[in-house]
Amino acid sequence: MELSQLLAFAFPCVTTVEIGHGTGRHASYLNPQQRSIAIKLDWISQALHIMCLLFAKLPIVILYYEYKDRRRPCKRGCYMPYSSVSPLAELLA
Repeated sequence: MELSQLLAFAFPCVTTVEIGHGTGRHASYLNPQQRSIAIKLDWISQALHIMCLLFAKLPIVILYYEYKDRRRPCKRGCYMPYSSVSPLAELLA
């Protein structure tokens, strides 16, 4: 959970730097160097956001796995079919 909080803090920091390099302005007002840096920082901020969500949802998946009734036969991942991390839950099952 601490890793998720750290990534949640890093995401707006990178987004703030990204805005300083031209994100939010029209592309015609940016020079090629600003455009390149803004795109690279956008990719980094998106990766941080996705990892933040992953590490926030991962404890929930593990909790479901711990409390799953092992006496009933159940298909792999049936306890969390609509989650975005259900392939990870299937690996844990």
